[in-house]
Amino acid sequence: MKLCERESCFAVDYKNLKGKTISTGKFGWLNGNCAIIANGAEICIDSVGRIHTYNGYSSSYGITFIDVNGSKKPNVIGRDAYYMINWDDGILDTLNASPACRKKEFVTENH
Repeated sequence: MKLCERESCFAVDYKNLKGKTISTGKFGWLNGNCAIIANGAEICIDSVGRIHTYNGYSSSYGITFIDVNGSKKPNVIGRDAYYMINWDDGILDTLNASPACRKKEFVTENH
């Protein structure tokens, strides 16, 4: 296993499933850690230091980013690279599924 500076483990630019370039630098890593594990996968787990507020309820979150084959192609988010939100209640989910949405059962077209 190799520990690395935040986001320096990863290729700087990925593509989304529609072919648009996405920079991992846009995530704005806080105080998390990154590593390349023995099989070459790259993992970055950020601290829970951001706040998401929805419908008057706030929750803290961080970002988890995984590239299952490291710097090898295709480097496409949704194919070999994935990011998830690590919420303050320990759940990994999407940004739009905050603890408030799950606990208070807020359901909208976007959440």
